[in-house]
Amino acid sequence: MTAQRPSRSASFRDLVFCLALAPLGFAWGACFGAALPDGLVRTLVLALLAYPILEEIVFRRGVQSGLRTCAESCGACPPQWPATLSVTATALAFGALHAAARGPLVGATVIVPALAIGALYERHRSLALCIVVHAGWNAAYLGGAWWGDPGSRVR
Repeated sequence: MTAQRPSRSASFRDLVFCLALAPLGFAWGACFGAALPDGLVRTLVLALLAYPILEEIVFRRGVQSGLRTCAESCGACPPQWPATLSVTATALAFGALHAAARGPLVGATVIVPALAIGALYERHRSLALCIVVHAGWNAAYLGGAWWGDPGSRVR
């Protein structure tokens, strides 16, 4: 089944929704973000390029698409369930990965944006859009972490 192209008003609502996530990422970074490491350039390259590209390929193109295909092929699910199940399960797996790598608090904070990005992927089927939104979330989170850690700012 191919995804239908969203209307201009739906695309605009998606853009507004993604922009609304930025203050949330900034606030979470300020409250829960760890101090930024000394290798700031390395952190920025990883958080804004490498991680969004790699994670979106693995979780959207791999996990989410695979789960949706599996749920669609079982035939026992109502039509809207495969998308809902695949987005939710993928977001929880994404949170679990981050919890294992960086602790349960970070794992919990990434579930909401992972749900949002998963919903965008279901609507638009655009991996590039997901990568851009993911990088934007990471940028907002890092900005909040920097702002929340007075020791990391230049005076």
